[in-house]
Amino acid sequence: MIKTKQNCIFIIKDGNKILVEHNEDNNYGLPSIKNGISPYSISEIESKFRGKYALEVIGTKKVFSYEETVGYTAYIPHKLELDYAHSQKWITIKTALNYDFPNVDTLILGEYLESLQSTDIKLQYGMRDGKILHISELSDNDRGLG
Repeated sequence: MIKTKQNCIFIIKDGNKILVEHNEDNNYGLPSIKNGISPYSISEIESKFRGKYALEVIGTKKVFSYEETVGYTAYIPHKLELDYAHSQKWITIKTALNYDFPNVDTLILGEYLESLQSTDIKLQYGMRDGKILHISELSDNDRGLG
């Protein structure tokens, strides 16, 4: 028997960024939708997300679950315009590791975000001084992490 999940937490991948929602208590949380009584299909989740945040998402997939929370990633198929997210802001995955999100278990989310830092690299090789280098051969500063 599948347990009904009450919350859908979204980590929207746009490069290496996630979308966070600012609430009236001056806190930030991951975008979420109430799931209601029965589990939704991916297309229904995307539709509800589009309706609540006026933001188109595609390629949604489940990435973790914790108690009554399910985490999903999704992609934005267009350039984000400012009017799409008046109460939201974008932060990098590295920055997100420093946040304490009240609407999801920090340990579970932290493990997931840590895994994205090492696996979601778009370009792993490059040229420096005429030699091909793997990204692991560069310092944190050279990789923009310092």
